[in-house]
Parts: sequence; structure tokens; C-alpha cells
Amino acid sequence: MFNKKQLILKILKISARAVMAAVVAAIIVVFSGQQIVKISNSLAEQRATAFILEKRSETITQLKEDFKLVGDADKKIENAFPPADNVLEFVAALETLANQNGVSQGLSFSAPVEGSVDYTIAIGGHIFILINYLKNFEKIPYFSAISSVSLNAPGGWEGNSTISLKAKVYTR
Repeated sequence: MFNKKQLILKILKISARAVMAAVVAAIIVVFSGQQIVKISNSLAEQRATAFILEKRSETITQLKEDFKLVGDADKKIENAFPPADNVLEFVAALETLANQNGVSQGLSFSAPVEGSVDYTIAIGGHIFILINYLKNFEKIPYFSAISSVSLNAPGGWEGNSTISLKAKVYTR
């Protein structure tokens, strides 16, 4: 039937087909593997993006709720810093404070320095007037801080005294 030469050729043809099939299969496997990696990376990116968007939505919702709580407080904060070149509204608030407590006060202001103005308040009265004055001072709508209190009470704590307050009002 077959001679040796024909048999070798037949075996080589079958072997060549097998090798070709193996090469084609390897190419298909490599190509499919690359496609799987691309799809996997794309899905990972999509999941990460979805997670970020979800967190961003939560953050936006939280910010909306926080802004509702703040309301117009930002305007109050802005108004709490009088302009450095015009502290007349602040002076008027201090005069109103003195009138509420029934004391006379003297005010002296220094020049504005780096977002604040130093000032001194001189009050005549007894310790209970000072306490009420300080309680009401905390309620004025300005960012102001008292740095020192000096009390000169020659007749004792409950007698008439000279009270000096050194303070600072923060400005814009």
C-alpha cells in the first residue's frame, strides 16, 4: 500500500496539521487571555468609579444637610469682624453694653495691627458690676477677647473700684 516515502510524507502532513492546530490554539488562548485581562481591568475600573461616585453622592448629601444647619451663620461670622478702618459699630455695641449695666466707661483704641485692634476699657464701679459687665460682654456679636483685667479697689472688693480691661477686637 504505502511505501516508506509516502508513509513519511503522510506522517509529516499529519504532524504539520497537528503543529498548526497547536499553534492556532496557542494564539487563540493568548488572545483570549489578553481579552479577559482587558475586561477584568475594565470591570475593576468601573467598580472603583462606581464606589467613588457613591461616596461623592454621600458627601454631597451630607454637605447639603450641613448647609441647612449652618443657615445664615456665615453672615453672622462675617459681621463679627468689623472693618479695621471703621470700628464704630463695635464701639456702639460697647456703649450699649455700658448703658445696660449702668456704668460709665472710657474707651481707648490703638492703631490696627495684623487683623486686630487693641483697646482698653476703663470702668468705675464695684466687683458685681464687673461680673455683670463681663457676662454681657460675652454676648456681643463680635470676635473680641479680653487679655487682662486690672482692679484697683482701695475700699475693698465690694466698694467702688477702678477697673481696667485690656482687650482686642479682630477685624477684617
